[in-house]
Amino acid sequence: MTHKLDLDPDSRRRLRVAALVHDTWKQAVDRSIDRVPPNEHGWLAARWLERIVDDERLVSLVELHDEGYRAWRAHQAGRGDQATARISEVARRLGADLTLFVAFYWADNRTGTKTPEQVSWFAQRLRDLGHSITGRDRFAGSLNDGAFAQSTIRRSPPGR
Repeated sequence: MTHKLDLDPDSRRRLRVAALVHDTWKQAVDRSIDRVPPNEHGWLAARWLERIVDDERLVSLVELHDEGYRAWRAHQAGRGDQATARISEVARRLGADLTLFVAFYWADNRTGTKTPEQVSWFAQRLRDLGHSITGRDRFAGSLNDGAFAQSTIRRSPPGR
């Protein structure tokens, strides 16, 4: 079985672009020095993307795509203030596209050794900070209702 997010066509298109671009510049990062702009793969990807699309929030989503994980790591290390600052910056920069960011974060965490608890934690922190994840898609409702895994996805037969 595969999983599909239930998103409107425009959100799905934007999510596809983010998925294709977000990690493309990992090989360009010098791992011997701090991974901060301009030596950060999300920042490099965003700089490339902004030259070909007129969508500031999509560019920001690509640039900030690992901030949920970084906030989670800060939280795990007992640096709650740093976690809150990262989450607040994502919310400030993405505004109405928070739902798309969380959808991307969810999809990106369905790969490899990543854990879905990060996404639920991130969504709860957004709510705790007074942000809502809204939209016409079922994804937004599932986060607000707490039934994240059950209603966020719809199952499709293999090969679809």
